[in-house]
Amino acid sequence: MSIRYTALPNLSNLRSQSLTRQGNPCHPTDSTRPMLHRIKKLFQPRRPVPPFSEAAVIQTYFERNGPTTGLMIDVGAHFGESFAPYANLGWRIIAFEPDPCPSKQESLQSRASAKASIELLRVAVSDVKQEDVDFFASDVSTGISSLSAFHDSHRKTATVETDTLENLLRERNVQSIDYLKIDTEGNDLMVLQGHDWRIPPGLIMCEFEDSKTRSYGYRFDDLTGFLVSKGYRLFVSEWWPIVAYGTQHRWRAIRRFPCRLEDRNGWGNIVAIRPENAARFEASLGNLLSGPG
Repeated sequence: MSIRYTALPNLSNLRSQSLTRQGNPCHPTDSTRPMLHRIKKLFQPRRPVPPFSEAAVIQTYFERNGPTTGLMIDVGAHFGESFAPYANLGWRIIAFEPDPCPSKQESLQSRASAKASIELLRVAVSDVKQEDVDFFASDVSTGISSLSAFHDSHRKTATVETDTLENLLRERNVQSIDYLKIDTEGNDLMVLQGHDWRIPPGLIMCEFEDSKTRSYGYRFDDLTGFLVSKGYRLFVSEWWPIVAYGTQHRWRAIRRFPCRLEDRNGWGNIVAIRPENAARFEASLGNLLSGPG
């Protein structure tokens, strides 16, 4: 097939008068400059917005309201990132992490060796004392190790001992708790049920996600109902449904309870605080609080 080429016109013969400043639509005039400036701003890269962190809000609360030294119980310590700021302030830390994952245990041991106030226990906290309980981990994320195989990627990696907070804290003569943080990937209500409520923590943070907890026989409403029955004021921090574990998640809102979840497939954290301190915690939230749902 032959191809016929067509000669281009001689551009040098085009009248330059057709490209005068007034007639050229690509050349800004005094009247178009403000609009072009606004359009340009739309395409400028924005400063990244720091992701919301319940842990950071709680830390702000304690920094403003004390105590200067206290006791934190960390159930599901992961790499120790949650208790580290409190250990640096001189708090006593009792941390539980049953996952035998070497990177986790090495990180925890490194933190504990630097601070004599940190006690580490490789026990899975629950509502019963039991031996040889199956423990599951995932190659998708180190953050979903659990007593329950709720994800397709879970595989059994160990058998662990479970025990209750009541037993474990009585053995350590714990008389008061300033901060109880729970993140056990589904077992949070059982941790609370195994606590001695004659020693009510000043502040509790625990996680909800019905897709994890159905196998344990409870949902969001059961967890909030339990905490309310113990006399706490609740703040519900809801995140959008998880697209994939091991990736960045998207925060939605934090509200006073009672409230409805925007999406029953969502997940998040509940902050429970004694009524006399609820106003101080709200002040730590600033303008983040969305109000009742």
